[in-house]
Formats: sequence, C-alpha cells, structure tokens
Amino acid sequence: LVAFVSQHDTHAPRLTVGETFVFSGCCKDESIRLNRKGTSEKGKVGLTLKGLGLSHVKDTFVGNEQIRGVSGGQRRRVTLGEMLVFDTPLLCGDEISTGLDTASTVDILRILSYTNHIFKKISVVSLLQPSPEAVAMFDDVILLSEGHVIYAGPTRNAGEHFRNLGYRQPDSMDDADYLLAVASSDRKLLATGECHSAEMLATVYGESEQHSEITREQEKDWKANWEAVKDGGEIPKRFMQKYQNSFSISVWLNLRRFFTLWTRDNIFIRASVIKNIAMGLSVGFVFLKTTLDSSYFGVLFQGNLFIMLGAMTAAPEKVEARAVFYKHKDSNFYSALSYVIGEAIAAMPQMLVDVILFGVFVYWMVGFEPTAASFIIYLLLFFLFTLSMGQTMGLLASVAPTKTVVQGGGAVVLLMNVLFSGYIVAPNV
Repeated sequence: LVAFVSQHDTHAPRLTVGETFVFSGCCKDESIRLNRKGTSEKGKVGLTLKGLGLSHVKDTFVGNEQIRGVSGGQRRRVTLGEMLVFDTPLLCGDEISTGLDTASTVDILRILSYTNHIFKKISVVSLLQPSPEAVAMFDDVILLSEGHVIYAGPTRNAGEHFRNLGYRQPDSMDDADYLLAVASSDRKLLATGECHSAEMLATVYGESEQHSEITREQEKDWKANWEAVKDGGEIPKRFMQKYQNSFSISVWLNLRRFFTLWTRDNIFIRASVIKNIAMGLSVGFVFLKTTLDSSYFGVLFQGNLFIMLGAMTAAPEKVEARAVFYKHKDSNFYSALSYVIGEAIAAMPQMLVDVILFGVFVYWMVGFEPTAASFIIYLLLFFLFTLSMGQTMGLLASVAPTKTVVQGGGAVVLLMNVLFSGYIVAPNV
C-alpha cells in the first residue's frame, strides 16, 4: 500500500540505473516481470526513466563514493524512481531534498506532482526549510511545531490562516519563510497580539472549519470504501499479500542480481585468480612430494587457514550491502531467506574458482592419492568448508554493527578454528 523514499541513496553501485528500476519493478509488480520489456519506452520502467529524465543514463552504473556512476542529483532521482516504478496508492518521502540544490528539488517535486495527478496517487513528503518554489508545488501542506499539527490543508490558505490569528507577514517575506517562522520560536517576532504556544496553535486549528472539513471528507471516504467492501467489492490481490512473488521467484531474482554484481567486479575476480594460483604454488612447493604424514596434515591445515582468511577478509564488505537489504526488506521486495539463499548460490562460482585453482596445484604437487575419486572428494571437502566459512562470516556480518566488529569477530572465529582443528593442538593433548 505504501512506498517509502529514504533521504539516503543506498543502491548496489555496480547495477545500472535501468537494472535498478527493473529489479524493483520485478519484485513489486508482476506485470513488469512477465512482459519482459526491460527499459523499453513502451514499458513502465521506460516511462519512469523518461519521466525522471534518466533515459540517457539508463545504462550507467548507479555508483557510489568508490565506483564512478551517475551524478548526485541523478542518484537521488534513482532513489525516487525505484519506488515510483511500481503501482502504489501512497508514496512517503523523508527529506528527499537532502544533498540537492533548489532546482533539482523543484524538478523532483514537479515530477511527483505530475505523476500524482495522472495516476491518482498521493505523495506525502517531508522537507526541511523548503524554498518558495518547492512549497508552491504542493497541493496541501501539513505544518508541524514541537510535535503538534498546527495546520493541515490547502497550501494557498495556510498563510491566511495564521494572519487571521494575528501573525503579520512582512512584505519582504515569502510564504515559505513565513510558514517556517510561524512554526518556530520566531513567531513571537511576528505576533501583533498574543503569541500562541505550539499546543495552543494546534488547539486553534483543531477547532477551525478547515479541520472539520478534512475530518468530514475522511469519514465520508472511509464509510464509502468500507461499504463497498462489505457489499462484495473485491480488494486487489496485491494489497492482500506481503510479497508479490513466490519464494522461488524471489530466490531467482536475488540470484540473478548477485551474479550480475559478481561478474562486474573484474578487479576482485582477477585478484582472486592471482591470489589462488600464488597460494597454491607456494603451499605446493613447501610440501612438494612430501612423504611425511605430519606434512599431509600440515597441507590440509594450510588449506583451511587460507579459506578462513579469505572468508574473513570478504565479510566486512557485506556490512555495506546491509543498507540495501534493509531498504528492500522494509519495502517487502522479498523475504530474508530468499535473499540469503540467492546470495549463497551466486557466490558458489567464485568459491569453485578458489577451490579449483588452489586445490589443483596443492593436490598434485604435494602428492596425494593419484585417483580421480580421491581428488574429487578432496575438492568437495574444500568447497563445503569454503561454503560453511562464507556463511559463518556472513552471519557475523549480518549482526555486527560495524566493519571493525566484523573483523574482530572474524579473528576470534579464526583463532578457534586454528586452535581446535587438530593440527596446532593435537587431539590427544
């Protein structure tokens, strides 16, 4: 029923603007997922891109502080468009002008106003110290002071309401600044008579004809809508279920998204290949064609240590991805379990690369049992250990508040594995 636009721009930086919109639409609107129009101008995603002025950057990474992408103003529009691409009767925005200049803020509000009138939607947006141009874009305004609603109604009538209460508006002060002054402690400078407290202004408004009219309209609409439901009116299915997609489809959407992000991190993939080959060769040469039983255990210990260090160094990056997950989860894009499973499956190709590159060099250089069955079992055990360590560190990253805590907790897990793996401290001690 409600879409929420945060004041923070949290996105997967290596997804393009178009892909970000398509993923949002596929999670919340079945028609977008089934029509497969992508970012075509004939589809909802394409129309949203065009309306927000993002069509020319639809194939550009969203980016962040480390990855080059769209500009700050465009990224703010991506945050807005991510929640506009699917149908919802109510959109709430929390200080959507954060980090934007006046012109960009007015452009966004103009787009919101246009879509609201075309599609019969309602947008509730909070702004701090809005410009006169921004205030003029609103049909209605809700004015808060010290937690009290001191006015709610048509924007054009707001100034008159307070002037009738004895607060003068200087000729040099526009309506936006006047309303902000009345809502703050500066209203005493404008009072020509009694200066009301915030609570008194709220009481006066509650007794006004404007408040009574709004109350009557709300009761009328509520009664009409409720009577329609009681008389057999059908509530749209999408309003009656938490997630628009089945569990398997949610897993697939997350899997495809994470796999795309992995394939685009070329630096990480190349560094991982070089690291695995280097570590495999170094361990292989240290234990080259060994015949000592203790050396075989040493090789396995080195392999496990290498895997644990890799998982520990990768875990802090998952802390940054939590903000995107929280936004999607709060918006009912998918369940937490589908996210975890999709991420785990998408990580398996990288795990296979790590295990094969490292394991092949170590196994044959050290001189383990030269049979196919033993070699496959060896790789399978290493892969399962890699998967388990990755999920263990992922669990730690999901509950730790900061990267520092993740690194500290990972070091403790690493220490416990080193001490009790059976090599540093023998089982018979």
